[in-house]
Amino acid sequence: SYLGVFGKQLVDGTAGESGMQDALLLIALGVSVLIGVFASQLANETWESINEEVELEKKAAAEKEDTAGDGVMRQIMGMDLPQWIIGFQLSLQT
Repeated sequence: SYLGVFGKQLVDGTAGESGMQDALLLIALGVSVLIGVFASQLANETWESINEEVELEKKAAAEKEDTAGDGVMRQIMGMDLPQWIIGFQLSLQT
């Protein structure tokens, strides 16, 4: 709303009366916009780097699960199965 009053004062020609206050307020507005832009860019870069790390971890986990290549289930929902269950699956394959 202040920008509307300031714009009206410029149009009316009465902006010279409080020039210093107007300049300080406009500078403060500019600084706050710059801070907002910087924070937005920083948040975007952080989000992208987090997504890249998650993708790399997913790929590493998929490679780890499939290293044996024997078709034996070694994990369920991220939890390792006991060795006796893995051994039982291997004995059923032979």
